Amino acid sequence: MGGGTGAAGAGGGTMAVCGPGSCGGCCDANNTCRTPNSAACGSNGASCVACSGGQACVSGMCQGGGTSCNSTNCANGCCSGTMCITPTSNATCGRNGAACVACTGNQTCVAGSCASGDCSTTCLTGCCDATGSCRGGTTKDECGIGGASCQQCTLFCVLGACLP
Repeated sequence: MGGGTGAAGAGGGTMAVCGPGSCGGCCDANNTCRTPNSAACGSNGASCVACSGGQACVSGMCQGGGTSCNSTNCANGCCSGTMCITPTSNATCGRNGAACVACTGNQTCVAGSCASGDCSTTCLTGCCDATGSCRGGTTKDECGIGGASCQQCTLFCVLGACLP
């Protein structure tokens, strides 16, 4: 079951918004904080992902998958040795079980490939910080979506938008 706040109490209290400020685990599709496991893996209020191919959720990241890493057991991530890395990042970018690579310069990891160009055109699911780097866009300090400039929220960032 859940591992944090995300539902109102029996007295009809205010519903807590699942996010970095209110959830140490991950937020599922119903905006409920979940204790990380292989079916719902993540940390610090990020969106939950399902680990694949026998992977385990370790410290909010899908890892492992047996003695080898390949497109069969790592379809949604990239391989670092025998470890499948999901979700990918600018430091570990790849897809379909290919070897992870680090994006360099002004490149950002977009759908498992390092893409060059202006952050506003390559950062589809996050926001662009002051240096032009693509950020996740889900924290109150870096909130945004679609390559827009990151905003600093007063309380919460939900789906790339600041909530009062």
